[in-house]
Amino acid sequence: MEESELKAALKAHFPDMAITELDGNDYYFAIAGQMMPFMTLMSNDINDAESDLDRPGIYRLNLGLSKKEFKARFGSEPKVYDFKAQDVLMPHPVYGNVLWACVLNPSAQTLESLWPLLEESRRRALKVR
Repeated sequence: MEESELKAALKAHFPDMAITELDGNDYYFAIAGQMMPFMTLMSNDINDAESDLDRPGIYRLNLGLSKKEFKARFGSEPKVYDFKAQDVLMPHPVYGNVLWACVLNPSAQTLESLWPLLEESRRRALKVR
């Protein structure tokens, strides 16, 4: 899936979210005025270089998970991940310790599996107003 296709799908699925673009990256907020996004779309290495996002055509979708969901998906023991792998849901290379997950260049099939997680992330963000 191209980055532009993902952006269009996210906007269609969450038409009332607020989007802030900064340094070529997108921050998605449940409502305008919030300080913490419920997901982000990174296209460069400005915040971290673990995923080598400066490679042509590479981007990373990041989302916050609940503690229960994070533990169910990734366990509680540290594991080694290839943070450059595409289309694989994994802990965020920097913010995994605060329950963020990520996927580089998700396929349409992977995005379908992510909708419930993205919706839950947005629901949690709405409670934080």
